[in-house]
Parts: sequence; structure tokens; C-alpha cells
Amino acid sequence: MHEQKIKITAVTPLILGPILALLSFVYPVMILFIIPSVIIFIGTSKIFKKITVFLLSFLLIYTPLIYYQKISPEDTLLTTYNILKNNVIDTNLGDIKMIEGFKLIDNFDKDDGRYKLIKNNQDATMGYTTQGVYEGEKALELTIKLPTTAPIRIQTEKDLEKIREYTNSNDWKDYDFINIWIKNDCGMGWFGIILTDEDGDLWQYHDDQILKKKEWTLLKVPIKSLKTYDSSHGNGKFDRIVQYILNFDSYVGKKGSCKIDIDKMYLSKI
Repeated sequence: MHEQKIKITAVTPLILGPILALLSFVYPVMILFIIPSVIIFIGTSKIFKKITVFLLSFLLIYTPLIYYQKISPEDTLLTTYNILKNNVIDTNLGDIKMIEGFKLIDNFDKDDGRYKLIKNNQDATMGYTTQGVYEGEKALELTIKLPTTAPIRIQTEKDLEKIREYTNSNDWKDYDFINIWIKNDCGMGWFGIILTDEDGDLWQYHDDQILKKKEWTLLKVPIKSLKTYDSSHGNGKFDRIVQYILNFDSYVGKKGSCKIDIDKMYLSKI
């Protein structure tokens, strides 16, 4: 009986929403109504259905505002549509799981103790700066004395539960990109991201341009481009992440002290 009541409640925005969108010449709204309306009838979670009904009701009210207040549909509804499109439903094992289009790994606003500096006998220090950050209050800052003859690494512990606690997700394969903002005055060579998954596979990505740019620059790493360079302890599949490493390769082409700032590391979908 309760299930029927929810479905009946959804009928009003389901029918009136697209009609109102059509009359108001706001065609993108029709797609926005169709997506949650279909979900609400195939879903199994009562709470999820109630949330979807609320979303439909919101769109029903919002549609005429866009038309009569001359708000651009491209700037508002299409943005909302992209958010809905990037929220994928995974129904494995019968559970409903929302995969958000954005997942923060770290905004570096506080020192939560997750990082360790591996110097490899090089002259380097790690700390936090409040000067010229990309976003928020702080950025992670690495100070290096060049030249260096071995890689310098900033890395987390190998701990499945801690990575899940920090990022609220270990299933990075659900996303398309690893994003990280970097600013530096070192002019060094290779920068790399190294991931360890739960069965021991090591995955890496190298970039030879990001450390040549002095302004804040976004490094966008396609997860599909990650290469495994050691699967001797694993199965060669990209499993849940237990550790991530920021790797700064050795560089002998310059002398003196320099700084590398790191801010807002996150996962994203296309």
C-alpha cells in the first residue's frame, strides 16, 4: 500500500512537468523529468524514491521560473542535467549505490597525518602554506634543493581502511580522471602518480610538462591510461586503492632551492 502511494505521488510531476516544459519552450527540462521518473518506478529503496519525488517536485516549480524570469536554460538546467548524468546507479548485489561525478581526495586544508615524505637522501622538506593557494585555506608545499639524484616521494600508508576514511571511496575505477592542481618554480622533469591496489598491483602515470609550468595548472590523469609496472604480487586488475604516491623524479639540470605547491586532488567523471 505504501509503495502505491509513492508511485501515485510521482505521477503529477511526471505528467505535468514535461507538459509545462513544452509549453514554456524549455525543452531540456523534459530530459530532467524523464530520468528521475524512470528511476522512481524501477528503484527498490523507499527513501530513494522519496528523494526522487522531491526532486521532481522541485523541477516542477523551477521550470516556470526559468521561463518567466528569463533565466538561461543552458546556464541552469543543462548544468543540473550534467549533474544527474554523472550520477550513475550501480545495482550490483541488489544494492543501490550512487557514484558521484566528483569525489574529493584531499583539499590540503589541514594536516591529517596521512602523508609521509620519502627523501631518498635528498635535501627536501614538506609542509603547508597559506600563500597563493589555489582554493581553500592551505596547500601542501614541497621545498627541494636542486640538483637531486634520486626520486622524492609524498605518500600515504598502505591502508585500505584509512584511504576509505580519507576519500570515502576505494573504488577509483568508478571514475574517469584523477585531477590535481600543481604550481611550482622548480622547472623539473618528470612528475608521477603511483597507486597501489589491494592485491599488490602498482599503477603509475608520468607527466613531463606539469613541473615546467609556474602558474596553477590542472593535471588531469585518465584512469584508463594508468599502466601497471609491477603485477608480481597482484592479478593485473585495477582493484580497490590502498595507497597513492606523488613522485618527483631526480633532476640535475638546475641548482638552488625551489618550491612545489599541491592543491585540490579529486576524482571526476566525464
